[in-house]
Amino acid sequence: MPDLPGFAKWLIDLLLYIPKKIYEMLTDMIINMIDYIFSTCTVCNFSNINTSLTGMAQGVIWMLGWFRFDYGLSVVLGAYLIRFLIRRLPVVG
Repeated sequence: MPDLPGFAKWLIDLLLYIPKKIYEMLTDMIINMIDYIFSTCTVCNFSNINTSLTGMAQGVIWMLGWFRFDYGLSVVLGAYLIRFLIRRLPVVG
């Protein structure tokens, strides 16, 4: 006599495993894609920002520092990037 409850449990485990594995593979792919984009992006390189600010007036630079422009810019750009990525998800966006 076959063990039907054992087979049913195995089938349910398999059917639950497949979406979890697909989700894990998709999230790994998205993370690797974002890492690749930021590693190859020349526009995203903010290490030379001091050289680009040399042409600005000293008062403008002081005001940007006072309002924490560096932190605000990174937060806003990060929020736009997350919004863009969420809109690309077929279920959520």
